[in-house]
Amino acid sequence: MSSYPPPPRPRRLERSSSDRVIGGVCAGVANYANLDPTLVRVLTAVLTVVTGGTPVLLYLVALFLMPEDRRVGPPPAPTGYPTPPPAPGSWPHPPAGTDPIWGREGAPWEQPHAPEPPAPPAAPFSPPAPAEPEAPVAPVTSVEPAEPADPADPADPADRR
Repeated sequence: MSSYPPPPRPRRLERSSSDRVIGGVCAGVANYANLDPTLVRVLTAVLTVVTGGTPVLLYLVALFLMPEDRRVGPPPAPTGYPTPPPAPGSWPHPPAGTDPIWGREGAPWEQPHAPEPPAPPAAPFSPPAPAEPEAPVAPVTSVEPAEPADPADPADPADRR
């Protein structure tokens, strides 16, 4: 005769006693729906802004109607395949001297650097000699303005017509 495992307990909608911000309603709804409690809280806040406060009233009703969970300790661990701890010397920290990318010496910024040789002494400053002699520049002469033309003068070229 074969025995089957017992059926799982039915899920109950309960307020969370370990993951609560105000009353544990959002965390309880998230646990019931298998969602992240922060996502449920953000959705509640967005719906409150969009609908004008309806989720606040529903939250208060649920605060008084939903029973509090009876768990005393921390929330249960997530189910699924357990991940084994990494083997010693495996990625992301290989043993020293066996870096698969940079080799035995390690990354360039991790390698010891030889001291830089001192700079040669600087020569005293002397201005450079001109390559070509400068061409002489003619002095600027000032030009006196001409006297304004007399409108009655017959020698004025503008009046000759």
